[in-house]
Amino acid sequence: MSSILYVLVNGYSFNTGDQAEHLPQVYQRLNAALFQNDFFLTYYNQTFTVRFYYVETVAFFSKYIGVETTCLLLFSICLFLSIYYFQKIACYFLENEMKAWLATFLLFFVIRYFTIGGNHLQDTMLTGSSFAEALSIVAFNFALRNKVCLSAFFCGVAALFQPLIALQVAAILFALLIFSKEINRNKNILIFSLIFSLISAFIFVPIAQKQFNISTIDAATANKILFDFRGYLHYLPQNFLIRDYLLFGLILFFTTYCLIKSKIQNKKPLFIIGISILTMCCIYSFVLILNPVSTVGKFQLYKSIVWINLFLSLPLTAFVFENKLRIKLCIVVLSLCISIKIFSNILSNNLDNTYRIYSLNKSSEKSIHEWINKNTPVESKFLVPPNDESFSCEAKQSMPVNYKAVIHEPEFMLEWKKRMEQYYSVDFTKVENGNCMNLAMQGFYNTDFSSKILNDVDFVLLNKYYGNHSYPDICLHSKSQVFYEDTNWKILKLK
Repeated sequence: MSSILYVLVNGYSFNTGDQAEHLPQVYQRLNAALFQNDFFLTYYNQTFTVRFYYVETVAFFSKYIGVETTCLLLFSICLFLSIYYFQKIACYFLENEMKAWLATFLLFFVIRYFTIGGNHLQDTMLTGSSFAEALSIVAFNFALRNKVCLSAFFCGVAALFQPLIALQVAAILFALLIFSKEINRNKNILIFSLIFSLISAFIFVPIAQKQFNISTIDAATANKILFDFRGYLHYLPQNFLIRDYLLFGLILFFTTYCLIKSKIQNKKPLFIIGISILTMCCIYSFVLILNPVSTVGKFQLYKSIVWINLFLSLPLTAFVFENKLRIKLCIVVLSLCISIKIFSNILSNNLDNTYRIYSLNKSSEKSIHEWINKNTPVESKFLVPPNDESFSCEAKQSMPVNYKAVIHEPEFMLEWKKRMEQYYSVDFTKVENGNCMNLAMQGFYNTDFSSKILNDVDFVLLNKYYGNHSYPDICLHSKSQVFYEDTNWKILKLK
């Protein structure tokens, strides 16, 4: 029930967003003829990436039940595991099932939004992080119960789907073991390290070889592209929103006060977890403020803030249960907010993007993508608006470059920058404050699509109403033919 409510409140997405880095590989595994001229897929097939085990898992089940059903089913399982094992963690600290339920609702419907760096506990679509976060919560549950082998095992498996998340969780669990008063503490540390290392080696070893096998100069340049241009709000602490720092700081201060005053019996693990994460973030911030292109940035330690959020709901719940008035007020406010959010989702004009489940609602964008998939040659190469995050997954056609889909390797990022300059006319000397997408959009809608520089592109997809204006006449250059047109979209044929 909690899982269904989560989807109703937060929505569900498929074939869009971060899945642009996940699902094209799956579609190609199922049909080798797809994406033969795609820049992202061509590079992916020549290397080993953090998406490998995700792609293999989803592709395996998709052979039998299809990609969309597989993603929905696996997402539901990840969400269920996250909620179920968090309730077990809440019961461990609060020693009451009613309190555990309230803590769960506070976490997944309130506190998960108070984070820094654009990271949230469980997304609205199936990605590698979905698996890793669910398995990490399982690992936390067993760690608190001193089941070291199981904790290390699930943390190691989580690494196969998202190594950064698992590495950060392993560091937190390691801190719990170090400050444990168990008689066999040293033995537990050794066992945890051995099991986690053996399992996670299957992804860390090949990834490390690719990430660091490049010159220092190229690495610094590639890091700047990734940190400042492509992922402006995800890497450098100095780029994160001040609003997010303030909101997180306020809820952290209040819940810490609640923890100190609460009657929670075993507070020590909560303090260890919080202090460990904040220490990692402080060191990370210090390094990147001194050197904004340091490879340390690739560890994205602010992702670990979601694990502070995981435990913030516990002292907050203890505070609420101190008297009956607070309980009633909290339940009423929480119920009201959830109801308002669900009804606003259902009544919104953006319903087709909020619940992307089995084409229950089909946007004009999805319709044109499906038309392209059925009516253009499979070997075609399309140039599309850079903010179109669904094209690869829905149209299943090749692209010379994809703003959303990147591989976090220096060689790829350097070539990605060149192609963004070539195909979207992005002047990277003018990129600042995360405006790379805006510059790419402006460049795209002011491009002479008959230019020789685009001689390897077969088709161009145009949205007739970019912003509040129709696209410039330059897009209708005499050498470009209108291949297809509907109310909102136009396809130009360049060859």
